[in-house]
Amino acid sequence: MRSLWLNTLTKQSLYRLSTKRYSTNIEPKEPVVKTKSIPGPKSIELRKQLDSVQATGTIQFFADYEKSIGNYIYDVDGNILLDVYTQISSVPLGYNHPRLYKVFHNEQNLKTLINRPALGVFPGKEWPEKLHSVLLNIAPKGLNKITTMMCGSCSNENAYKSIFIWYQNKLRGNTPLTEQEKNSCMINIPPGAPKLSILSFKG
Repeated sequence: MRSLWLNTLTKQSLYRLSTKRYSTNIEPKEPVVKTKSIPGPKSIELRKQLDSVQATGTIQFFADYEKSIGNYIYDVDGNILLDVYTQISSVPLGYNHPRLYKVFHNEQNLKTLINRPALGVFPGKEWPEKLHSVLLNIAPKGLNKITTMMCGSCSNENAYKSIFIWYQNKLRGNTPLTEQEKNSCMINIPPGAPKLSILSFKG
């Protein structure tokens, strides 16, 4: 009985901790579908408007991001849907999270967003401290270098480039690039742009 009580107490404590830590604004109780089908009539009309200037074959519906909250996304027809897509997993904390609002109301963060620094060329004065306090602070043991990327696609692209650069450095015996390599890479021809490929296969 004591063991059961302790287990229950532990679960309740963890529940209180998790709800306190991850709670956002009040979410809908459950999904609500008001239209006979999705996309609804307003989404269909907006898709027609957009279709005149852009490909729309992948669009599922038009969202109302002002109303969307937590794990629920609202569409323009008033449907409330439990969102497990989360913008290709880029909204892990849910929609309109109040603590994220605070981050974006920070004047320094706003200036960084507005001025869009090219971090590999002109990083801001706060950049080294941010890398140490935000990323290196949670990095796995032994990993003390950081390459920041904007998205998954450019992360993959940069990984491929890094592999190619490492491989070519190895072939050259880690000697500096020649002038011919520097000039030819600018017009995407060898030897500066060697014919290398990334292959995937089974077996």
